[in-house]
Amino acid sequence: MRGLSWRYLWTALVLAVAGTGLVASRASAAEETGLKGTWKLVVSLQPLNDTDLFVLDFKPEGDALTATVGAAQPGLEKSKVTRIERKDGKVALDVQIGGLATTFSGKPDKNGKIYGLLDLRGRAVPSRLERGDNLAPEARGGPLVPVFLEARNTKDAKARVRKYGDLTEKDPGGAKLAIVYAELLKSATEAGLSEQQVKNYLDEWFNGAKRYGEAYDSQMKSLALEALSGQKPYAGLAVNIAEDVDKSIGASAPIEARAKAASALAQAAKLAGKTELAASASAKASKLEGALDEEFHKKVPPFKPEAFAERKEKANDRVLLLELFTGAQCPPCVAADVAFDAANQTYTPTEVIGLQYHLHIPGPDPLTNPDSVARAEYYPDLQGTPGTYFNGKEAASGGGSLANSQDKYKEYRELIDKAIEAKKQAKIDLKVDRSGDEIKIVATAHADNAKGADKASKLRLRLALIEEQVRYPGGNGMRFHHHIVRAMPGGVAGKEMAGGEGKAEVTVKLSELRGQLEAYLSDFAKKSGGFPGALPDIKLEKLSVVAFVQDDADKSVLHAVLAPAGGESK
Repeated sequence: MRGLSWRYLWTALVLAVAGTGLVASRASAAEETGLKGTWKLVVSLQPLNDTDLFVLDFKPEGDALTATVGAAQPGLEKSKVTRIERKDGKVALDVQIGGLATTFSGKPDKNGKIYGLLDLRGRAVPSRLERGDNLAPEARGGPLVPVFLEARNTKDAKARVRKYGDLTEKDPGGAKLAIVYAELLKSATEAGLSEQQVKNYLDEWFNGAKRYGEAYDSQMKSLALEALSGQKPYAGLAVNIAEDVDKSIGASAPIEARAKAASALAQAAKLAGKTELAASASAKASKLEGALDEEFHKKVPPFKPEAFAERKEKANDRVLLLELFTGAQCPPCVAADVAFDAANQTYTPTEVIGLQYHLHIPGPDPLTNPDSVARAEYYPDLQGTPGTYFNGKEAASGGGSLANSQDKYKEYRELIDKAIEAKKQAKIDLKVDRSGDEIKIVATAHADNAKGADKASKLRLRLALIEEQVRYPGGNGMRFHHHIVRAMPGGVAGKEMAGGEGKAEVTVKLSELRGQLEAYLSDFAKKSGGFPGALPDIKLEKLSVVAFVQDDADKSVLHAVLAPAGGESK
């Protein structure tokens, strides 16, 4: 389980804090809000934890209502409230923490607590005001974390769901338990839960979410849809939830939110056998997704890649192999992904060949396959994503946001421009023939005398089957991915080149490869709890084969070539 650390977040927020708070309101503010006395602001900032931020002492003073920060978590003592307002039955507090102005907006429930959301840099955190002046210690994991981890690691689905169910009883519908409800639902089919049992958990979860407002309720329903994705026994329930979410999102909502809601409804309706509803929702989703794609292409890359002029010496003919290990759910991979794509536009395949391997880091990625995982294991110094290798040597790894992509591109170019000013150390002849569903590959390689005669070398001839472009809107915002390695025909280990000579003959049957990839993703989903959103179709279109010679002694790549596979998969 990955999450933003409590101390890290609040350290950034409390710098330069000064003063206590005083707010003005109408004469009857104290009576209208019922906020006289001491209250605690409690936030569910991390899964499985509620954290008391600070105590607020509300006092009426004439025609005004004041709020002073009392006991507080370390570093938050000088926070101040700048406004109190009640409107349409809701309570709003503007709170200044350091240089950051935040807002809590909530609505009282029948038990006297005020449930709502605290806006932290655009992140809506479920929070509440409740009476009290005893500040609990800072949350550092909480007693529920080890119980949750034990449940998640339980292999037997029925036992796992029972443990999750026991956890939900600690705080039925509580915001801190959203992750528990989601994980429980992911295991519902495997555990054999009835539709009514699932509905009971959903009702409990959503009844709790409603206390925090419509926006949070819609968010939790979207999370529930992801958890129920692909589970046919509960397709009817999923349709009902998806229709609620789709209706609750108005035309003024961001296109991405509307597209996601329509896609979820289409997927649920299709699984439930409601063909007309599925077709209607799918058409709506396609239109919205098209608009998002168009917007993406206008913004990415946020710079114009420069075309490479030419090598300084024509005799320098070594092709550089650029390998990027990335993930569609990896935010810092964006800069590397964009720089990788830009490099592919800058250079021709006779100068640079790019291979993009996807990994399940930090979350499940449907573009991952067994060969990409094995290839990552081949490089022991690969620490995570994004990781980049230039002719088998790690360099310029790390990434950043879209705003950092041009700097990353320049970093790649400096390395590439220097590296391709060299003569190839191996000759490769690659022939690729396609007939319908089959791709026949014949590659022969010969290393130069110096490298081939080196007894310490461990030369291997390797092949990679790549798809030019795959559309998959990942969690990091990247909607298109390029030069995706779908498989390494002949195996990740490649063909041994005894005496500097090697030949690989492989026939790839695309229907079989597609079946293998689908089976891998299905098995992974069962073990990991599924993928975020619908899986992209495995089209295997616009394919090419890359052959390269690599020395396993030092990982160096001597040369690489690319040949289009031709034709399209049916």
